[in-house]
Amino acid sequence: MTMDLQAVLKEHFTFDFFRPGQKESIESALKGQDTLVILPTGSGKSVCYQLFPYLLRGTTLIISPLISLMQDQVDKIRLRGEKRVCALNSSLTKIERAYIRSNIKAYKFIYLSPEMLAQSYVLDLLQQIHINLLVVDEAHCVSQWGMDFRPDYLQIASFRQALNNPALMALTATARPAVQDQIMSLLDFDPDQSQVIKAKIDRPEIKYSFEEVEDKDQRLFELVKNLKKPGLVYFSSKKQADRIAQALVQRGFRAESYHADKSDYDKRVIQNQFLAQQIQVVCATSAFGMGIDKKDIRFVIHYHMPGDPEVYLQETGRCSRDGRAGLALCLYQRGDEKLQAKLKLKSIPQAQTIQFVFRKPQQVKDKDDNQYKLIKYFYDQGWSLEDTLAFFYRRKQYILNQVQFMRSLVDSDRCIRQSLLAYFGDQSVHHDSFCCSVCQPGIEKQFYGQESQEGDNLEIRPVDKILRSLYNPMYNQ
Repeated sequence: MTMDLQAVLKEHFTFDFFRPGQKESIESALKGQDTLVILPTGSGKSVCYQLFPYLLRGTTLIISPLISLMQDQVDKIRLRGEKRVCALNSSLTKIERAYIRSNIKAYKFIYLSPEMLAQSYVLDLLQQIHINLLVVDEAHCVSQWGMDFRPDYLQIASFRQALNNPALMALTATARPAVQDQIMSLLDFDPDQSQVIKAKIDRPEIKYSFEEVEDKDQRLFELVKNLKKPGLVYFSSKKQADRIAQALVQRGFRAESYHADKSDYDKRVIQNQFLAQQIQVVCATSAFGMGIDKKDIRFVIHYHMPGDPEVYLQETGRCSRDGRAGLALCLYQRGDEKLQAKLKLKSIPQAQTIQFVFRKPQQVKDKDDNQYKLIKYFYDQGWSLEDTLAFFYRRKQYILNQVQFMRSLVDSDRCIRQSLLAYFGDQSVHHDSFCCSVCQPGIEKQFYGQESQEGDNLEIRPVDKILRSLYNPMYNQ
């Protein structure tokens, strides 16, 4: 069957051309191959699977790790004029869930949160329809070495078998070679019918800077005052994000904090206001950004040093999606690495917890806790207690090595871009001196100036009607 993919792209997305990696990914999936897609942030990964329902009959099923990311994608599809889309997740009301169940055969796109994989009614529901493609978004969540490992993702391979083995596409922006191998192994890729589509992860328009400072607040306020806006400031603490956002408002900036403790409604309002230029600066934890496609973010500042390169590359990748130069600046204060190590090591269960699960697995089978789920997974897979303890010891060392790598960027005399990309196995980096704070000390001053005035006089208008239409799966079907 011959298809004019370019014409379908133009009809449904109004784009004239595919970006690097998109067409190749679609063609691989159309051949029925298991496809791992590794494209940089802002490169249009969603096009790789959102074009699929217009090419083959049936429904495209997308497993997505965050409800906010899922809802953002659903909103964008609806705003494009496609109403045959829904999201199955734990936030649905009984009425919404019943509506989706009764109309399940009408949808071209179904988004599914990973915790729903364990719900038997979900499998029964999806077995009633033809799945033309199973998509695993943010596929690094599959890997135990990835930054956001989710035990629920370990069920995907068996879930796929129960759906009659549809073609599989896994997508991520960052994955080292070892992580790529583990993604393909845990998702049970067919070694004879699989392909890896990979584009260069370098974003030359993003300029990197690391600064060691004594007073982070003072330096941050100075930067926000001088840098072109809009921008993001990332924190490892919800309390600090709230505090700094309030301090910025007191200094006359339009700022808001965003983190997991905010209600879904408040999160959506903040996202929309930021997209509409009504907010200049968002002070956020890692809960913000995934799936947020704002083209003109001019800076991303990390108030706390990130704990690993994957997080850093993902979060700085929110910057400069319009192709214009932007700044990614990390503030470092002695002791930051200890904070990150402490936060990241919380994911590692204690030896006595592992031993307890292996002695009394029936007592933890219904516990909704990632640590218990992961230990129980190893137990169910026939791992020995000794091998499981050794695995978590290796993971602990891996985490500490990641933190140490990020710390090394603070005072290294090697180009930051070269160091980052080499970590991900990309040695072919060519750049001029306008690259990072090592290649050009004081590079942040190149971004001083006034932001666009486009949104300065906009009122914070009510968005209840818009939000209601976007959230409701029954709206405008």
